[in-house]
Amino acid sequence: MRKNLSKSEHVRQQHDVELFIAASHLRHCIGPNCNKRKHIKNDCRPAQTEFRWVKGHDESNYGNSRADALADEGREQDVPVEMDSEEWLDGHPAIQDGARLQALEAKHTYSAIVRWHTKKIKRILHQDTLNEAKDKIQGATGLRPTNEKLLKGIKALEIPPRIKDHMRTMLTGKIKCGAFWAKIPGHNEKAFCPFCKKRRNIEIVETEQHLWLECENSGQAQAWNTTRELWHKSTTRDWPDTNLGLIRGTAALTFDHDMNKDSERLRILISMTVWAIWKSKIKISIQNQDVTPNETTQILKGLLTDLLTKSWNATRFMEEDRKLKKQKKLRKLWAEKKLTKFDPLAGPQINFT
Repeated sequence: MRKNLSKSEHVRQQHDVELFIAASHLRHCIGPNCNKRKHIKNDCRPAQTEFRWVKGHDESNYGNSRADALADEGREQDVPVEMDSEEWLDGHPAIQDGARLQALEAKHTYSAIVRWHTKKIKRILHQDTLNEAKDKIQGATGLRPTNEKLLKGIKALEIPPRIKDHMRTMLTGKIKCGAFWAKIPGHNEKAFCPFCKKRRNIEIVETEQHLWLECENSGQAQAWNTTRELWHKSTTRDWPDTNLGLIRGTAALTFDHDMNKDSERLRILISMTVWAIWKSKIKISIQNQDVTPNETTQILKGLLTDLLTKSWNATRFMEEDRKLKKQKKLRKLWAEKKLTKFDPLAGPQINFT
C-alpha cells in the first residue's frame, strides 16, 4: 500500500533522485562540450525533470552525499577529455576585441592563461655584454646587479633623455663604430678612428675600447682626468678603475652606506664624460670640423654646468616644500662647499680649478 507523503518530503525525495541521476550521468559524460541538462533529460530520465536549487555538501541529505561520492568517482576515472582546437579558441568571440563576459567561459580563460605563461621567452640579446658589465660593477662596488637593475637604472639617471638613450645603446652593444661601418658600402672609411686619421694619418679601427679609453688624439684622457679630479673634490671614496664594462654598467653603480649621494654623482660624471667624448667624435667625423684635444674637456664642463643650472632653476617653479627638498638634494648631490658653490644670486657654480 502506497505511503502518503507530505509535500515537503515529496519535494526532498524528488530532489534526491534528480541529484543522484545528475551525478550518475557525470560519471559517463564529462568533457567541455557536454550539455548535462539535455543528456539527463533525453538519455537518463525520459520523464519530465525539473532542476531546482539544493544546498550543496549537506551531509544530512542522502542525495547530496551520494552525488558527491559519484562526482569524486567520475573525477578519478582515467577518461580522455576532448580539447577544443587552437583555431577554434583563437576565433572565439570572447577573445576578439577584449573579453566579453557574456561569451567568456572558464575553459577559454584557462586556455588563455596557460598560453600566456607557457609562451616562449625571447632570448636576451647581447647577454655577454651585460655579463661583462655585471662583473666590472661587482668588482668596483661589491654588489652584482641584475639585468633589470642595469636597464631600469638608465631610466632613473638624472641626466637629459638623449644621454639616457646613448647609455642604453652602449649597454646593449649597439654603438655604431668600427666594424659596423665596414659592412656598409660607401661608408667603409668611417670604420677607422677619425682623430687618429686626421692628426697622425694612420688607420686604426675604431672599437669602443679605443673610442672611450685608448685614443690619444681625441682628448678622452684629459676629459677622464677632469672627471677624476671632480670626484676627488667631492668625496673621500677612491675613483673606480675605469674600463669598458664599468662604463656600460654605469646606471647600476651603487655603494653601500651611501649617505652623500656618491653613487648618483658618479653615475652622472661618467655618463657626461662619455657623452662629451661622443660629441667630439660626431663633430670631427660627421660635421667634418677640427676638434682640439682640450675641446672635449670644455664640452664636458659645459654639459655639467648646464645640467646643474637647469636642475637648480627648475626648483623656482615648485611649491615651497618641494622646492626646499629638491634644493637640499642638489646641494648634497653636488657636494656643496667641496665641489660646488651655491650663490643666492649667481646660482650654483662648479669649481673646475
